[in-house]
Amino acid sequence: MITLEEARRLMMGAVSRAGSEMIRIGDALGRVVASDITAPANLPAEPRSRLDGYALRSAETEGASDVQPVRVRLNPKTVSAGHVPTTQLEAGTCTRVMTGAVLPAGADAVLAQEQARIEGDHLIVNRPVKPASGLVEEGSDALRGEVLAADGEVLTPTRLALVAAFGMERVPVTIRPRVALLSTGDEVREPGSPPTQGISFSNNRHLLAWLTQIHGGAPIHLGVSGDDPAQIVGCLNRAEADLFVTTGGTGRGDRDFVQEVWRRLGVRKVFERILISPGRGTLGGLRGGCPFLALPGNPWGGAGHLRGAHQTTLVAPSGLLLPLAPDDPGHAEGTGHQSGRFLPCSARRAHTAGNDGNVFTVGEKGCQHLRTGSKPLWLYDSGAAYARTVSRR
Repeated sequence: MITLEEARRLMMGAVSRAGSEMIRIGDALGRVVASDITAPANLPAEPRSRLDGYALRSAETEGASDVQPVRVRLNPKTVSAGHVPTTQLEAGTCTRVMTGAVLPAGADAVLAQEQARIEGDHLIVNRPVKPASGLVEEGSDALRGEVLAADGEVLTPTRLALVAAFGMERVPVTIRPRVALLSTGDEVREPGSPPTQGISFSNNRHLLAWLTQIHGGAPIHLGVSGDDPAQIVGCLNRAEADLFVTTGGTGRGDRDFVQEVWRRLGVRKVFERILISPGRGTLGGLRGGCPFLALPGNPWGGAGHLRGAHQTTLVAPSGLLLPLAPDDPGHAEGTGHQSGRFLPCSARRAHTAGNDGNVFTVGEKGCQHLRTGSKPLWLYDSGAAYARTVSRR
């Protein structure tokens, strides 16, 4: 029996990397990035107003108070979003700006209109305005050359929105790996079949197919096979795929035939049994450069393995990213039981309270595994980010 990390290491590098293609950004949700997508410029490219107000020189408001207010002459023109100011802000003047407007040259702050008082053609300022207040600063969303979506990451709604903000029409993605999925077991039936005593419906295969689909792959349903090696071999031989996954039959009982099936197919066993529960009885193998996974019939164990144990195999070589997700009920064995909770956090920065009350601040750009003292943090980005504080006992 081996650890998850050992299973990853054994499978890593054995599978050829998938090819790539350029697709329209509107079709890219859930696809896996084939090469780093970088910012071609700062975003925004120049300082902009984040509110309706008055662009001014902050230094000219120093010492402003109710007793000694500062009077600033108001320029006649207003700058709105989408319009570039044509004149520089002269000393002792201010310009009316709308939310999203480019700041006139010479201005370094915006006074909110709610805090402004106009007398004739002058703005009356009765408090100092801090430099950069009221602004969206240049490059605050992304800096030129910054990686917006890294090679191997799934294109989530938030990542795509950031890429789209640069006007990119197409993005490089890996060609969807084909994942063949087969449920096995005399007791297994397809959803929609008449319910009878002793049967189980094939929710595990559908769960794996949905996970595959939302993380960059193309599932191929091979249906259900009974506990018959010849029938299982026939089902698997009918498909052309980049990854073959079966559920059930991984134990050592009289009706567990996965290893016999692999012998007939010429699949070389790479590992058997992993230190994780549920789903301990997972097998990994290779036929040429094509990976085979035999997962337990328990849907939660199978899903945990597909997302966890073989993440490295599926990410780098084949372009399929299946990260550990917030609904995964499994835990690693051998290093102690994991406990904790997922908490919402911002896409780029998370403040999460640990089980001992400590607060950890972590930067987030995609999936990361950080450790503070003895407490690891798992971060998962699926549009919003989640953080899980984990304790060991």
